[in-house]
Amino acid sequence: MNQHNNTVRVVSAEDSQLRITADGVWLYEHTSLERMPLIRLFYSVLRQKADKYYVCTPVEHVEVAVEDAPYAVVRLEEIHDGKHQEIRCILNDETSVPLDTTSQARIFANNALYITLPNGFSARFTRAAFTDICRFLYDDKQGIYSLHLPSGLVLPIVVEYAVTDARV
Repeated sequence: MNQHNNTVRVVSAEDSQLRITADGVWLYEHTSLERMPLIRLFYSVLRQKADKYYVCTPVEHVEVAVEDAPYAVVRLEEIHDGKHQEIRCILNDETSVPLDTTSQARIFANNALYITLPNGFSARFTRAAFTDICRFLYDDKQGIYSLHLPSGLVLPIVVEYAVTDARV
């Protein structure tokens, strides 16, 4: 009688050769994955366990080396529908999320801006997206930073390190 083995095979990041760069580019064996349906499929089964990320199927958990955050904000889009204004973050998988009170903006010691996505993962702003969002950045000169959006919404930015003035 043939018994099914219910164990899940775990493949290390070194063996899998899958990686997400700091700018949100998926690589396999140092080659960029260009097919967006494949990237979206990987994201749909991406899971985090402790400080590691895995593409999980019922039979295999393939570790993905993530250089920084698993997602990247690649650009911003302003939506004006006559009554409402909204800023949407376009992600590296070409989906978008609103920049709102659930976004939990943070800056870490690497001076990069991050938000928390609705799926619980973090997204790092690319240089272009960060440059674009800086027009909404407010510094009260007392260490309190926030984003003042056209809709009137003010999003606090949590600074995860001591900010120093480099102009001294």
